[in-house]
Amino acid sequence: EHVSRQTGVVFVRNGDAYDAARAAAHLRMKLERAGDRVRSVDQFIDEVAGRSWLSGRPYLVRTPDGREQPASHWLRAEL
Repeated sequence: EHVSRQTGVVFVRNGDAYDAARAAAHLRMKLERAGDRVRSVDQFIDEVAGRSWLSGRPYLVRTPDGREQPASHWLRAEL
């Protein structure tokens, strides 16, 4: 829910940029597919929201000031 409400934040997945609404929808889909394998916030960040299952590449977050950081770092800071 928090991800979907972000303004000016771009989520980068496998080199392609997505707005907050599309990023949140993708993370919800991944969480549904993960099922009961994800039992904590840390597991969600590490196994669902931090990297691509297909390529293994980390997801990135680009903030309004243009800085990029791993999505896992951004999510933990937001907590």
